[in-house]
Amino acid sequence: MTPKDHLFSLSNGAMAGLSISLGAYIYLQVGGVVGAVMFCVGLLAVIQFKFRLYTGVIKGCSQWRDIPKILLVLLLNIVGCLAFALMVTDEAVIQQCQAIVASRAAMGFWLSVFNGIGCGFIITLAVMSENRFALLIGIPAFILAGFTHAVADAFYFCVGASHITLPALTSYLGTVVGNFIGGILFKVGSQIRG
Repeated sequence: MTPKDHLFSLSNGAMAGLSISLGAYIYLQVGGVVGAVMFCVGLLAVIQFKFRLYTGVIKGCSQWRDIPKILLVLLLNIVGCLAFALMVTDEAVIQQCQAIVASRAAMGFWLSVFNGIGCGFIITLAVMSENRFALLIGIPAFILAGFTHAVADAFYFCVGASHITLPALTSYLGTVVGNFIGGILFKVGSQIRG
């Protein structure tokens, strides 16, 4: 790979984090079902511009050695979330994010894994569907069900950083693991069917 290719890869992952952060920010500003639908803007950008998103690259995992590459994508997504979070000055949004961080801390690891699986499964289903309408069903479904997305949560954690605790970080790890399991279920299912 050339240095230009490396730079493109790095910026691509960060742009996915920025895009999801935009969707999460819109959701926080609007709220409710309408806000959950409008969150789709972030994922539409990821799909349209082929940005590398953690929950989007999981389905490509075929060997254990793919996991470090997938985690690098997550790290780059978090960098994008941090960049967007540094621009957030709206006190109401900051307080919402702090409350989300506190609620995530209360979930604990195993409930976060469960919620992460639900999100990972729904996101993978929506993205793999040829029909963009699936996004308008899938995204609000995972948000309104209370399922957790590792990249959206990274944005909430970056904005609400003053409320991050060890239980919150443990919960975040559960979401990362759950998203992975939820996303990889499609590969397992297709191998069983095949």
